[in-house]
Amino acid sequence: PMEVYTSLPYLSYLDFSDNGFAGTIAPEIGRLVDLEHFNLTSNSIGGSLPPDIGDMPKLKVFHMSKNLLGESIPKTIGELTKLRDLDLSVNMIKGTVPYELGKCTQLSSLRLGWNQLF
Repeated sequence: PMEVYTSLPYLSYLDFSDNGFAGTIAPEIGRLVDLEHFNLTSNSIGGSLPPDIGDMPKLKVFHMSKNLLGESIPKTIGELTKLRDLDLSVNMIKGTVPYELGKCTQLSSLRLGWNQLF
Protein backbone atom coordinates (compact mmCIF):
# COMPACT_ATOMS: atom_id res chain seq x y z
CA PRO A 1 0.00 0.00 0.00
CA MET A 2 1.39 3.35 -1.14
CA GLU A 3 0.33 5.09 2.09
CA VAL A 4 2.92 3.11 4.07
CA TYR A 5 5.74 4.54 1.98
CA THR A 6 4.68 8.13 2.44
CA SER A 7 3.09 8.31 5.90
CA LEU A 8 5.47 6.05 7.86
CA PRO A 9 8.98 7.10 6.83
CA TYR A 10 10.59 5.82 10.07
CA LEU A 11 9.15 2.32 9.82
CA SER A 12 11.75 -0.35 10.58
CA TYR A 13 9.67 -3.58 10.40
CA LEU A 14 7.03 -4.34 7.77
CA ASP A 15 5.24 -7.69 7.47
CA PHE A 16 2.25 -7.99 5.13
CA SER A 17 2.71 -11.70 4.41
CA ASP A 18 -0.28 -13.91 3.52
CA ASN A 19 -2.74 -11.10 2.85
CA GLY A 20 -3.79 -11.53 -0.76
CA PHE A 21 -2.31 -8.18 -1.82
CA ALA A 22 -2.12 -7.68 -5.57
CA GLY A 23 -0.49 -5.04 -7.74
CA THR A 24 3.14 -3.98 -7.91
CA ILE A 25 5.82 -2.57 -5.63
CA ALA A 26 5.86 1.21 -6.04
CA PRO A 27 9.16 3.04 -6.56
CA GLU A 28 8.36 4.98 -3.39
CA ILE A 29 9.55 1.95 -1.43
CA GLY A 30 12.93 3.66 -1.49
CA ARG A 31 11.57 6.28 0.90
CA LEU A 32 11.62 3.72 3.73
CA VAL A 33 15.23 4.48 4.59
CA ASP A 34 14.95 3.09 8.15
CA LEU A 35 13.39 -0.21 7.09
CA GLU A 36 15.29 -3.28 8.29
CA HIS A 37 12.74 -6.07 7.71
CA PHE A 38 10.42 -6.32 4.68
CA ASN A 39 8.10 -9.30 4.22
CA LEU A 40 5.42 -9.59 1.55
CA THR A 41 5.58 -13.39 1.22
CA SER A 42 2.54 -15.24 -0.15
CA ASN A 43 0.62 -12.47 -1.87
CA SER A 44 -0.11 -11.76 -5.54
CA ILE A 45 2.44 -9.01 -6.14
CA GLY A 46 3.48 -8.85 -9.79
CA GLY A 47 5.62 -6.72 -12.04
CA SER A 48 9.25 -6.14 -11.22
CA LEU A 49 11.23 -5.04 -8.22
CA PRO A 50 11.87 -1.32 -8.68
CA PRO A 51 15.50 -0.16 -8.72
CA ASP A 52 14.57 2.03 -5.75
CA ILE A 53 14.95 -0.93 -3.40
CA GLY A 54 18.63 -0.04 -3.39
CA ASP A 55 17.75 3.17 -1.55
CA MET A 56 17.05 1.35 1.75
CA PRO A 57 20.47 1.33 3.43
CA LYS A 58 19.40 -0.42 6.65
CA LEU A 59 17.55 -3.34 5.04
CA LYS A 60 18.62 -6.70 6.51
CA VAL A 61 15.70 -8.99 5.56
CA PHE A 62 13.82 -8.91 2.24
CA HIS A 63 11.22 -11.64 1.68
CA MET A 64 8.93 -11.74 -1.35
CA SER A 65 8.62 -15.44 -2.04
CA LYS A 66 5.41 -16.92 -3.42
CA ASN A 67 4.33 -13.91 -5.46
CA LEU A 68 4.06 -13.19 -9.19
CA LEU A 69 7.25 -11.16 -9.66
CA GLY A 70 8.59 -11.23 -13.20
CA GLU A 71 11.33 -9.38 -15.04
CA SER A 72 14.80 -9.53 -13.51
CA ILE A 73 16.45 -8.69 -10.20
CA PRO A 74 17.60 -5.05 -10.34
CA LYS A 75 21.33 -4.37 -10.16
CA THR A 76 20.67 -1.88 -7.35
CA ILE A 77 20.21 -4.88 -5.05
CA GLY A 78 23.96 -4.59 -4.59
CA GLU A 79 23.44 -1.33 -2.70
CA LEU A 80 21.84 -3.26 0.17
CA THR A 81 25.14 -3.83 1.95
CA LYS A 82 23.48 -4.79 5.28
CA LEU A 83 21.25 -7.42 3.66
CA ARG A 84 21.48 -10.77 5.47
CA ASP A 85 18.46 -12.69 4.21
CA LEU A 86 17.01 -12.52 0.68
CA ASP A 87 14.11 -14.72 -0.37
CA LEU A 88 12.67 -14.25 -3.85
CA SER A 89 11.84 -17.92 -4.41
CA VAL A 90 8.68 -19.16 -6.12
CA ASN A 91 8.14 -16.24 -8.48
CA MET A 92 8.62 -15.82 -12.23
CA ILE A 93 11.87 -13.86 -12.15
CA LYS A 94 13.83 -14.16 -15.40
CA GLY A 95 17.42 -13.63 -16.48
CA THR A 96 20.59 -13.92 -14.49
CA VAL A 97 21.46 -13.19 -10.89
CA PRO A 98 23.05 -9.73 -10.99
CA TYR A 99 26.79 -9.60 -10.37
CA GLU A 100 26.16 -6.69 -7.99
CA LEU A 101 24.59 -9.10 -5.47
CA GLY A 102 28.20 -9.91 -4.57
CA LYS A 103 28.40 -6.51 -2.85
CA CYS A 104 26.00 -7.81 -0.20
CA THR A 105 28.84 -9.22 1.88
CA GLN A 106 26.68 -9.83 4.98
CA LEU A 107 24.25 -12.06 3.05
CA SER A 108 23.94 -15.39 4.86
CA SER A 109 20.68 -16.72 3.38
CA LEU A 110 19.81 -16.53 -0.33
CA ARG A 111 16.72 -18.26 -1.72
CA LEU A 112 16.03 -17.84 -5.45
CA GLY A 113 14.63 -21.27 -6.32
CA TRP A 114 11.56 -21.85 -8.45
CA ASN A 115 12.14 -18.94 -10.82
CA GLN A 116 13.35 -18.76 -14.40
CA LEU A 117 16.94 -17.75 -13.67
CA PHE A 118 19.94 -19.04 -15.57
